[in-house]
Amino acid sequence: MNNLNIIFDTNIYRGLTYGLNRIEVIERFEQIKQAETARDLTGVLTAVTAMELLSHLANDDDPGFEQCKQAIIGAGIHATGEYLHFIPHITLQLQQLVFGQLNPADVHGNEVIADLVSLISAGNPEKNIAKYNDQITEINRLVQLHKSDFISASQSAANLVDPKASNGQIFKNDKDQRQGLLKILKSEQPIMLQARGYFDKTIKGKFHHFSKKMAEQKITEIARCYKTALTLHVKLLERVATSGYDMTNNKKNRANTIFDIYQLFSVNDETIQGKESVFVTNEKWLKEVAIESGFSEKVIDLTTYLKVLEIDSLIGHR
Repeated sequence: MNNLNIIFDTNIYRGLTYGLNRIEVIERFEQIKQAETARDLTGVLTAVTAMELLSHLANDDDPGFEQCKQAIIGAGIHATGEYLHFIPHITLQLQQLVFGQLNPADVHGNEVIADLVSLISAGNPEKNIAKYNDQITEINRLVQLHKSDFISASQSAANLVDPKASNGQIFKNDKDQRQGLLKILKSEQPIMLQARGYFDKTIKGKFHHFSKKMAEQKITEIARCYKTALTLHVKLLERVATSGYDMTNNKKNRANTIFDIYQLFSVNDETIQGKESVFVTNEKWLKEVAIESGFSEKVIDLTTYLKVLEIDSLIGHR
């Protein structure tokens, strides 16, 4: 494994920094970076991971405050070379694909996220967290908004298919209807419907000259580029149909599934600065989805990755 971009998910950073102080975090990630550099591997941070971690720094009484602070420090070290290697939020990725240009306000928002990571990681964490609390609080608001919108959209979709749906279950007492739905979910139709939804959301409220043919071409391109992420959403619907999947279950953080979906927008056949990307996660169902999407080699677990780096001493971390 060499000449690749390496993307860690949020829980990988949390696990690798769990229980460590800042000096220990720095030492650990310098060890990882040294092994990566020897193999021409480049750490890349996604906006989604940065937002998830930063959101816990809005209040110092947040149970995840200290752990996420250390994780941000580790993420900043891991993804920084001459500059912070950063994958913008899916909103910007879709703007580039659809319009070929970016909304300056959204660009600025992503720059703020990246700058906060660099400031907290390379500077005085506590001082910069306090200094930029307004910006961090706004990121926390956006993260909570993503979750609530996802819950609402999922419940609306379930009720559209089955008006009697409740507690994340569809056609609970109707096996034939449930089997029919599962058959549809295994076709290409749900992927294209989601791609159309992302296209519509991207162009909403914006002036454009897309003909019907051009729009269909863009939708097809979204479906092709982001098949893995869209497939994960379909797998989620399959879970709802077969066994139930209550999005409002805070104990299991079910609403965080939206961030798993967004993370997988980085798993495709596109390159970043000429390099393909590999996503490191311990979430088994993300690996399963990557296999179904034809990108099995692009999602690996942390133990496998650490063996590639020959850092066996870190194997077994959360």
